[in-house]
Amino acid sequence: MKRKEKTKEEALLRLENLCSRSEQCEFELERKMIGWEVRREDRKAILEELRENRYVDDKRFARSYANDKARFSAWGPNKIRMELIKRHIKSSDISEALHGVEQEVWKTGLLRNARSKAKNLQLDLEGEEGYLERQKLYRYLIGRGFPSSAVSAVVKKLSNSSKG
Repeated sequence: MKRKEKTKEEALLRLENLCSRSEQCEFELERKMIGWEVRREDRKAILEELRENRYVDDKRFARSYANDKARFSAWGPNKIRMELIKRHIKSSDISEALHGVEQEVWKTGLLRNARSKAKNLQLDLEGEEGYLERQKLYRYLIGRGFPSSAVSAVVKKLSNSSKG
């Protein structure tokens, strides 16, 4: 069954409602309208109106996204940066959003991820087998978006604390 094409007015009303409930970026709204088969010229007009009425602001979205993902999902800055790039957010807005997250939030997220993963895998970070397990932990934390230097320091700290 084919979805009904939305008119400009219907799409605008739905998007205003969505934007008033949660932060959105222009790229995601554009994708929604494409799915609704809204005409290209109408999509541009709708986005312009949403911008003018401050329903959508990519800079505000980037700040909110970075803070939420760092605090609640314990993502590192690299992963957040990649997700914002996928959403076509300007690199200056991304940098500003990442700098807006407190250093303590990054440290807490990294340590929380490391401890949780080490506990779940019941990693023994010492000895020969410990090397492979430290590598697993290292790769996991890099995948969560944390910088290599910070990951190395935390893995070393955890393996030192497991010795004593």
